[in-house]
Amino acid sequence: MSAGSCGLWHKAVVAFAIGVVGLVAGRFSAPESLPGEIANAVEVQDPQDDPRLICIGALAGANVYITYGYIGTIADLYAMSGYDAEKTRGFLDEVRGLTAMASEQLKSIRQMNIIDTDRQAIDELMAINNLLIKEIDALAAYTKSDDKADAEEFEKIRTEVYPKIKALLGIE
Repeated sequence: MSAGSCGLWHKAVVAFAIGVVGLVAGRFSAPESLPGEIANAVEVQDPQDDPRLICIGALAGANVYITYGYIGTIADLYAMSGYDAEKTRGFLDEVRGLTAMASEQLKSIRQMNIIDTDRQAIDELMAINNLLIKEIDALAAYTKSDDKADAEEFEKIRTEVYPKIKALLGIE
């Protein structure tokens, strides 16, 4: 992939993502779909009607849910000796980087011309991402120390973040 196409793709992803936050937070429903060429030609004036915001919110919500599950899977594999400490930290570093990148992208969207409820949803997503990063850091610390206190910190954060994810996504 060329640098130019990567830049265009990145801009498209950022622009496309704005709508998802509203959907995840239940702030508005998905608009009626339009045929391809018509949908691309429509200039959306109201951010609540922007299908890109809806898509971004859905992707961001799915991302925190999947990230939470993936961290748990990594922890389980480490606990069952499926992964050694080095391999575990390698996966955790990758997930940490992706989670931090997602938060940075959400920050840029938050600064755009969006409604306050979308900003609030972004703030919730960023807070969850911060907790996921703390969870990752606690597990990484445990793989270095094998100290029960590090394992307890990991579990404390894990049990703190899941209800927040459920609340954001409307999971009962």
